[in-house]
Amino acid sequence: MLYNYQDAEKKKPTDTAIFGTNMMFTQNIKISGKNLTHYYKKFDSIEELIKFKESIKKPPKGNIPININRHENRITISGRLSKPKDEGNIAHDPNIGTLTSIAKTSRLLSWKKDIVITKHGIRQAFIDSTKSNKFLKIAAWEGIKLEGLAFEVSNDKKINY
Repeated sequence: MLYNYQDAEKKKPTDTAIFGTNMMFTQNIKISGKNLTHYYKKFDSIEELIKFKESIKKPPKGNIPININRHENRITISGRLSKPKDEGNIAHDPNIGTLTSIAKTSRLLSWKKDIVITKHGIRQAFIDSTKSNKFLKIAAWEGIKLEGLAFEVSNDKKINY
């Protein structure tokens, strides 16, 4: 990951920025051009990942917060993927990255059970009419499920843009 910062890193980064960078560290992503201060470190456990996310300020009322909940047989991650919210598609790019990164980080922290995205806003009709979608491919690779929906993606890791 390449950053091109100048004065932006003279102050403490936001908790959201720290969370995202810590997930990148946990995923062993090489980071260049970013002041990697004492704020950043790999997550050591699912519990630490969840606790950090819970400590971040919640979004304004009316937005779907990204929450991570651990259950006995699954982790649920809430977050809207449809944009606009009532479209039923998969087009909310910041959340696509965040939700898949949380799932990938969970897998790297040895979570082998289900990971289910909730409150996503996607409609089955969109899934059924979609031939190729980057979120669905990543979801298939990481074993991510979408609450209330079914989908299949070929198992190859090629993405054509």
